[in-house]
Order: sequence, then C-alpha cells, then structure tokens
Amino acid sequence: MLKYATLETPIGIMTFIDRGGEICAINVGDAPEYPATAVLGNTRALSSAKKQMMEYFKGRRTDFDLPLMPVGTKFQMNVWRELSKIPFGKLVSYGDIARAIGLPAAHRAVGTAVGKNPIPIIIPCHRVITSGAKIGGFRLGLPMKRQLLQHEMPLFDGKKFQ
Repeated sequence: MLKYATLETPIGIMTFIDRGGEICAINVGDAPEYPATAVLGNTRALSSAKKQMMEYFKGRRTDFDLPLMPVGTKFQMNVWRELSKIPFGKLVSYGDIARAIGLPAAHRAVGTAVGKNPIPIIIPCHRVITSGAKIGGFRLGLPMKRQLLQHEMPLFDGKKFQ
C-alpha cells in the first residue's frame, strides 16, 4: 500500500510517497500530488523524510539518510546511484556521470535518466549541469533548480548558468 505525507517548504508543498517503508517518490507543487491509490499516512520513512527535509532547508543537513526505493530501468538506477554520490554544494556534468557509470558517450541518455529521477533533492539531480557550464534542465523547473543551488551554494551565481 502506498502512503503519503506532505510538508510545506520554501520551494512549495512537498509530497513524500512511501511504498513498504521506503520513500519511492517526491512531488513538489502548490497542491499535494500523489497516486490515486495512496492514503495519507505516517510511517517511519515519511516522518524521517519530513524531518530531514526541514533540516535541509534550515541549513542543518547536507545529506539524507533515508530508506529509498526508486523504480526505474537498470540504466536509470545506475545513474541515480551515481547522483547520490554528488556532495552537497558541488556540481558535476552529465558527462561526468556518464564516465562514472562506464558509458562516456551516454551523456544524453544520462540527461534523460536524470530528468526521470523520482526522488529529487534527496537524490540530488539538481547538482548536475552541462559540460559547457549551462544549468541544463530540471523536472521541477529551472527557477527551482537555481533556488536549490543558491540554498546549497550561497555564492552561486545562476546568471553564469544560462
């Protein structure tokens, strides 16, 4: 059974989805967004996710320690695992990720996998930019990507990344 919980954050309402005691998705938007089969709940994973996300936005947390269960292809899972290694306040390119997973020519496919990340922020897809130092895309929108990067890197100048 899917359970969900919401949290008001500086970037909007976050909806955390729990499947079997693990976070499988996060949605962000003005209205809570969750699968029709999900029920409002309070699991250990949901409580921890809300607490850790609040700490992140208050500047008291730089990484997350949560049970995660993203669902994707083997390739997507490899990309998301590599994304999880990007430290707080650091940027890497799609090419860097492609090289790290042993497929140096797959930077476009990596970009597609990054865009399908179901657990943004916790799996930090916002920390990926193009090799030409452009901000690239972001499933939640470029203004939100810039806001997250500014949160993590107070000296981040989003104007450099067009």
